[in-house]
Amino acid sequence: MHTDYLIVGSGVAGLSLGIQLGKRLPKSKITIVTKSDVKNSNTFMAQGGIAVVSDSHIDSYSLHISDTLKAGDGLSHPKVVDMVVRQAPERLKELISWGAQFDLNVDCGLNLGREGGHSTNRIVHKGDFTGREIIEVLLRQLSTLNNVKIMQHCIGTDLLMHPSLQVCEGLTVLHLKSKKVQNIFANKTILATGGIGKVYRRTSNPEIATGDGIAMAYRMRANVSNMEFVQFHPTSLFVTEGNAQPFLISEALRGFGANIINKEGERFLFDVDSRGELATRDIVAKCIWNELRASKEAYVYLDCRHLDQSELKLKFPQVVNHCHSMQLDLSIDLIPVTPSAHYVCGGIDVDSVGETNIPNLLACGECSNTGLHGANRLASNSLIEALVYAFNIAQHLSNCPNMNSPFSLNRKLPMVSQIDENWVSLKKTALQKMMYEKAFIFKKSNELLDALEFVIKLKQSINIKQMEVGISSSFVELKNMSTIAYLILKQSINRSVNVGTFAKN
Repeated sequence: MHTDYLIVGSGVAGLSLGIQLGKRLPKSKITIVTKSDVKNSNTFMAQGGIAVVSDSHIDSYSLHISDTLKAGDGLSHPKVVDMVVRQAPERLKELISWGAQFDLNVDCGLNLGREGGHSTNRIVHKGDFTGREIIEVLLRQLSTLNNVKIMQHCIGTDLLMHPSLQVCEGLTVLHLKSKKVQNIFANKTILATGGIGKVYRRTSNPEIATGDGIAMAYRMRANVSNMEFVQFHPTSLFVTEGNAQPFLISEALRGFGANIINKEGERFLFDVDSRGELATRDIVAKCIWNELRASKEAYVYLDCRHLDQSELKLKFPQVVNHCHSMQLDLSIDLIPVTPSAHYVCGGIDVDSVGETNIPNLLACGECSNTGLHGANRLASNSLIEALVYAFNIAQHLSNCPNMNSPFSLNRKLPMVSQIDENWVSLKKTALQKMMYEKAFIFKKSNELLDALEFVIKLKQSINIKQMEVGISSSFVELKNMSTIAYLILKQSINRSVNVGTFAKN
């Protein structure tokens, strides 16, 4: 199959890029590939919102820039931060022009929330299901474009590279329903594959977040950095080991006034940071983890009992309903919470227009490392980053002559077979357990080395297995997860200074 532009992933980055390219290049063929249902993404699950300067009476570009740089703990790129913050209002206006409906005040102005690390209210939201609103709006826009095609239930197995020119030619995909493999050749391939949370036993991410794009790019020698900066969301609803998919309790709830307390009922965060519950995620997560280690408890609590319960239900219906399903009445009960893997601040290195070091390969969204987040992402900066970079990439590509590459069409497709799924499941569980125990919030040098040795052996066994019996979708995910774990561990070992989300004893 041939396409002009191949986008891999269907979160806010992939879908908004599809719209931008589809509108700018009506004669070009644009294909979006996603490995699950088109709505299964980190974006769709996003509760918080979009950080954007929209009220000049209480906010300014300089304030948003300052908050972002401070959250990044000295490692954000100032020029990138400045660019994203200043372009954000236009991208928000565009999203609203496409039909997005965000919460308004009584005077019909945007109802702005506040989250950790922000010095003022600037979070644009739709209740606590902002991501769902954005995805549905983007899909409606895409449905009006005849030159954009979405292929669901297709997992990428590896990027196609020209053997002599060393340029990206597209992607090999495994169709999950037909079990057939196909090469998709493209003049430009853009990875928008999202996060890596499923490398850990506890994560707020959906099952699909196995770092596929980053892993495939790394195997083709793309530059990948800052993978040691994995952000752990401080407040995921505690679940037992039998149900290891935590439900995220939005940070906006703390912005609304919810408190974090320990088993003694103490608000212990102020012992470390004067902002308390509104400190940045890296600080709050570390404080909670230290409290749990000291108390030997499994969780702390989020206290909403003092809040206006009617307003709480209005602003956070998803959280209230989910807690109710767990027999938690927020007017009288505390919410047990614990940190979980949430967002990777690093990824595939890109410039301001999404280009990687590999010709014809670009990246956008969480799988990319733009320099915006540095050592720790400021809450709600990710959605706007994806919208800004999708616009920049589309503008860049539409101004470039789309040269047809001399594709090396004679390619051998990988063999698909029935791999022992029990073997894959056991290896995946062992990897997630190891990363949770040895590469979570606080890391130790000797444990990182032990974990790296484990991952190297796992990668070797995966390579042997692939040569012997071929691949399956779960096997491809395991292969990618092992590559992501290797990158996190290797770059954690190489980092000597604790900064942002990174802490090594």
